[in-house]
Amino acid sequence: MARLSDKQLRVIVSILAIVACIYQYRFFRESYSKVFQRSQSARSPFFLQRTAPVVAFLPPESREAGLAEGDRVIAINGVPFTGMRVLGVAMAHAKAGDSVRVTFQPGGGGPERTATILLRAPPGMRNPWVGLFLHFIMPAFSFALGFWVVFVRPHDGRAWILLAVMVSFTSIFSRQVDIHEWSDVDRPVGLLIRVFMGRSWPFWLLMLALHFPEKLWHWRWINTLAWLVGFPLVLQAAVDLAFEAARMESFDVAASIGPIAQLFHTIDFLPMVAIGIYFATLGVQWGIARTPDAKRRAGLLNVGSHLSMTPTFILVLRSIFTGSEMFGDGPGGFNIVALLMHAIFPITLAYIVVVHRAMDVRVVLRTGLQYALARRGLVVIEFLVLSAAIAYAVLAVDPSETPTERFVQILPAIVVVVALMPLSKRLREWVDRRFFREAYNAEQILSELSEEVRSIPETSSLLETVGQRISECLHVPQIAVLLRSDGMFRPAYAMGFGDTPDASFAENSPLVARLQQPVSVYVDDPDSWVHHDWQDGYERDSLLRLAPRLLLPLSAKAGMLGFLSLGPKLSEEPYSPSDMRLLKSVAVQTGLAIENSKLTEAMAREMAEREQLNKEMAIARDVQRRLFPQKFPSVQGVTYAGGCIPAQSVGGDYYDFLELKEGLFAFAVGDVSGKGMPAALLMSALQASVRGQALNGIIDLAVFSANVNQLLYDMSPRSHFATLFYAIFEPASRRLLYANCGHNPPILLRSSGGTLALNPTGPGVGLSMRSTYRHAETTLQAGDILLAFTDGITEAMNPQNEEFGEVRLQDALSEARTLAPEAILQHIVTTVEQFSAGAPQHDDMTAVVFKVNEI
Repeated sequence: MARLSDKQLRVIVSILAIVACIYQYRFFRESYSKVFQRSQSARSPFFLQRTAPVVAFLPPESREAGLAEGDRVIAINGVPFTGMRVLGVAMAHAKAGDSVRVTFQPGGGGPERTATILLRAPPGMRNPWVGLFLHFIMPAFSFALGFWVVFVRPHDGRAWILLAVMVSFTSIFSRQVDIHEWSDVDRPVGLLIRVFMGRSWPFWLLMLALHFPEKLWHWRWINTLAWLVGFPLVLQAAVDLAFEAARMESFDVAASIGPIAQLFHTIDFLPMVAIGIYFATLGVQWGIARTPDAKRRAGLLNVGSHLSMTPTFILVLRSIFTGSEMFGDGPGGFNIVALLMHAIFPITLAYIVVVHRAMDVRVVLRTGLQYALARRGLVVIEFLVLSAAIAYAVLAVDPSETPTERFVQILPAIVVVVALMPLSKRLREWVDRRFFREAYNAEQILSELSEEVRSIPETSSLLETVGQRISECLHVPQIAVLLRSDGMFRPAYAMGFGDTPDASFAENSPLVARLQQPVSVYVDDPDSWVHHDWQDGYERDSLLRLAPRLLLPLSAKAGMLGFLSLGPKLSEEPYSPSDMRLLKSVAVQTGLAIENSKLTEAMAREMAEREQLNKEMAIARDVQRRLFPQKFPSVQGVTYAGGCIPAQSVGGDYYDFLELKEGLFAFAVGDVSGKGMPAALLMSALQASVRGQALNGIIDLAVFSANVNQLLYDMSPRSHFATLFYAIFEPASRRLLYANCGHNPPILLRSSGGTLALNPTGPGVGLSMRSTYRHAETTLQAGDILLAFTDGITEAMNPQNEEFGEVRLQDALSEARTLAPEAILQHIVTTVEQFSAGAPQHDDMTAVVFKVNEI
């Protein structure tokens, strides 16, 4: 049989959720009416024996009308009383004050009689807020949580067990409703959930213990004991379901099933046995867990179960020994605590099923406290404490008691309210000092680190700075950085290992193939990819020697340069989404910095070997040439070309072509102030900043320009800056988004013959940290040509000290409009050279031609 896909399973889950919603809606509506709108409903005129239509108990209004215990009900409102559905039809829309005619035969014999009973409202709960929690909040919360977990992990059998536990959990704690009053559509659903799931909850609890966090198939005596106890409970639930369904339609059929149902009720003690086995099995799970993660999950489930069930168990014992209603009498404060503690059980179940890596109980408590005690969380907590104090004062007061007794009962609430104000201020100060100062500092330091790495020229210093900062901020004792060299990835820096770990990975390693994005590693999970699909056992052992929890690729223009290996935190907490976001930013900037560092180091090594300045400048020029595009991505519907002629060996002009995500294409032209080596170095910083922002996926050109401005401002002397034109082209729509940061307006030559200047949208970058930018856009047509250039072309001089100018440039572009982009560039260069007539070139000349193909 073919395995169902996630989509097919989610369709099934959605159908089951709709069925559950039908039940919940009907249950909520009836419960709300009986708890908060008592006058809009009526209580049943009698209660029958289990297997026959014989009166077992009567409310006062029925006794006053002449009905007595032991009487046999014959008809209701003239309809033969064959099953409970008849009573349901009569009571479905009845209200207090309505009447119902009951035909009955006296228990002592005699002719049939008819009694007209004036219906009364159902008795109210002493604590209606208890009813609100049990009948509305808890069922909705548990159903939603159970179906959400199954929807998230549809192929996880444990998620389905959790759903069954959630459904049965709500059934046993919800007030009994009169399902016989429901319609023919929702009655079967009500019977299935209320009767079968409600009676079989101990079985699902046992299945939970056998499967969480790991299956206990190898402990046969536990499995045997669990099934010996659980299977009879499932049979009992099935028999009760059949009996209740038959009782709805026919008392005669129900009477034939009744002896079997009664026989199964001799095992009513088994639910308590099942609970004992459940807790014992959780203890076994915790003791024999094969991995630390499984041990943590078992510990969380054990603690969550005890916290959730212990208060209710105390109330059950009190109810058994005192005969009082479980949630109706006694100290209101403890009742509220017991009710609120119910929510811990489903939350714990959802957590240990959904998360891939569970935290230790102590870490969960500490982390939960951190989130709960955030500034806004403190306000919510103060509000909840105040509300709880008021609710306690209202619910604890008994109108029959004396004023003094009432005052004594509400005195704790008064004390809480008075003490709340000064305590809240101290709590805020303690929270800031204990939790969030450290968290803020970690985020601040990592954010600064992602900017700082660009300015560290030496690779060894760069790696040491990155490793130590991450270790200090996130409390990670073991960190390694592996860099690519001669086709292998080897440790270039390591801390926390003693000696440098013996680890290496080939470029075609399965690990390297996975590192297109951050990868979480669970060495202690036997089902993890870490233990499977390795081509080389040495590489698997290498990874185990690194003992990582998170691997982050260090990528740049040349591909993946290496990766970061981060070990477990001292707290054993998993890396949070906030950690991942910051670490990814650090990794991106570190990769770019390593690439620039390697280029700088290569340039420095080569220059040191040269004795003459012209050879050194030749090396620098060669290195700078590598910063220009080496590959030209194919763009649908357009052709393009670019080139740069420096005035000296190296220069400050820049152009680039970038292939972005989702099919977008970007190009840039820039001009750095100054000449020679200083301009060339600043040009490399401009190139790294532009590519860094592009690799980060920023397509909002106002934000893009502002970020490049800030980066260049931080890295350059105050007297240096750059102009930049950056554009993003959408091939499908031919839309061109651009930002012109103080650059010469590119010329857009329309196919119709007209021209358009793409004027500046902001000042140059690196001038001021207060500069603001915007973006503009235009739509290109077939045959349009866009020319972006630097001022070295328009300011080229002839022997008469005349400038070439934009008019001549536009004329040259029009003359060559039918040519290919490479030929257009060559025509412009030739025209400028002819105009200059041998005059020296004073500035770099750079241009990019972008041409939309004719249809």
